[in-house]
Amino acid sequence: MSRKVNLSEVIRCCENRFGHSEAALWTHRDFSMLNLEILKDTGTNISVNTLKRIFGKLSVDENYIPQQATIDALQK
Repeated sequence: MSRKVNLSEVIRCCENRFGHSEAALWTHRDFSMLNLEILKDTGTNISVNTLKRIFGKLSVDENYIPQQATIDALQK
């Protein structure tokens, strides 16, 4: 449960750092650009679809929690 709460904070921080308005308004291109920035900054490749799942653009199971390595890369 606490990981889910932390994920909300990570999403807000990503929105602020990425500077492309709120994620609810992002397009596929925004997620592709975020993917490239994460790869450049962390060396971790998070797929566009995984990013969309995390940011609520693709439907997921209610209990969906991304892998810890994905969360760690987003936090960086």
